[in-house]
Amino acid sequence: MTTLRRPVLLNSSGAPQTLSLDSIIAVGFGSSHCMKDGELVYDEQDAIDEQYATCRDMEKLALADPDHDWRISYYGPLSEAVYQRQGPGMWMLIEKGSGFA
Repeated sequence: MTTLRRPVLLNSSGAPQTLSLDSIIAVGFGSSHCMKDGELVYDEQDAIDEQYATCRDMEKLALADPDHDWRISYYGPLSEAVYQRQGPGMWMLIEKGSGFA
């Protein structure tokens, strides 16, 4: 079983930030994807007719195979973020960056 990292607190309130299960895994200009133990499970670039996956879609996969390190990453202009699944329905922000541009 993979050891999960604690979320990094990135806002002034000190509360961890979570990803809504309704969040679309796409940035348009840039890239987004989901990985399980470092292996690609979903890539925005593979979506057909802009039918992008959601966090809820990845949650369904993770519920069926929970004992792994599941992460959703966004990399876009002026913003990047990595969310890690840390329990059922709990996708916690663990990394935040300035993206590109």
